[in-house]
Amino acid sequence: MATLVETQRFASGHDDLVHDIQYDFYGKRFATCSSDHKIKIWDLDDNTGEWVLNDSWKAHDASVLKVIWAHPEFGNVLASCSFDRTVRIWEEQEHEARQSGRRWAEKARLADSKATVWDVGFAPNNLGLQLASVSAEGLVRIYEALDVVQLNQWTLSEEFEISGATRESEARLSLDWCSSRYVHPMLVVGCGKDNVAKVFRQTGYKDWRPFEILAGHVGGINDVAWAPTVGRSYHLIATACKDGHVRIFKLTGDTQGASTTSSANGSGSAATSYFAPPAPRLPSATRLVASEDQQEQLPNPRSFKFRVDCVADFDDHRLEVQNVSWNITGTMLSSTGDDGTVMMWHAPWLDSWERAAVITQGQKNGNMEVEGV
Repeated sequence: MATLVETQRFASGHDDLVHDIQYDFYGKRFATCSSDHKIKIWDLDDNTGEWVLNDSWKAHDASVLKVIWAHPEFGNVLASCSFDRTVRIWEEQEHEARQSGRRWAEKARLADSKATVWDVGFAPNNLGLQLASVSAEGLVRIYEALDVVQLNQWTLSEEFEISGATRESEARLSLDWCSSRYVHPMLVVGCGKDNVAKVFRQTGYKDWRPFEILAGHVGGINDVAWAPTVGRSYHLIATACKDGHVRIFKLTGDTQGASTTSSANGSGSAATSYFAPPAPRLPSATRLVASEDQQEQLPNPRSFKFRVDCVADFDDHRLEVQNVSWNITGTMLSSTGDDGTVMMWHAPWLDSWERAAVITQGQKNGNMEVEGV
């Protein structure tokens, strides 16, 4: 038994189920969203170490499912999505008083979806201010603010299908961007009732195609998370599944063009990585076609495929796993499940993943307890 961190419990102030919690880039504030239709922002008081409410407001006309922060180079900007079929963009108004209900202003409302919007995610900042959403129609939409100063002007730049439409009660859909600037833009999408996640790669302007499939799930996928690469020559993607499993997939370069999937006990093989020096940022309309020299630095995205290995498969939650999230270096994974615990996973050595800690609510005093393994 070992205590790894000091935990702090406080009342969220929400009147219903909290669906999502997201820290900002610096870890000094976080946002929560709930079925009470509200978003709340919390700031860390450096003097007391307490979390202080920045503001709370009614953000949607139905349950708010996801909230996400933009990169700080674009200011204090949030995006949220909801059962009300919209994506909304929020910006902090620093001249407004805290806890006034007016400190965060709605700058844009993206209402192209005809069904629940399950997830949203901002693209890596080197791609500009882009936002992807996935809805129960089975569609991914990518929006871009061409002028980051005018956040009320967003363009639907791309739209592509990931799977057939799903009933809102069947399964969640989820997505996450690859954060590396050394590759072509990529997204991993959890395809809900299809029981697979797919890696989509941008092969040209307005041309997103599925390449690798992360298989082996025996239930719908609730969440996906693409780990920051931080110098690795391979990629890691985690999935949270209705079958109670947390799985980690390793993607390594395969210059032969054959994408394979092996089990968590597979040995894998060495291969050339899909990395190259980053190209300069370009306007979206010409980003992938303006400079042939820039594109020659990368493998042809149409012919290149990753080798896919499932390097970890854990069923410790025993119940449905709801969320997975990586730390900033992609070396520690956290997962939450219906068992009421947060579990931490790490790899002491290559591909040997194990449980590092379990955070639970104490039975006697209700305080959070951390158990090391």
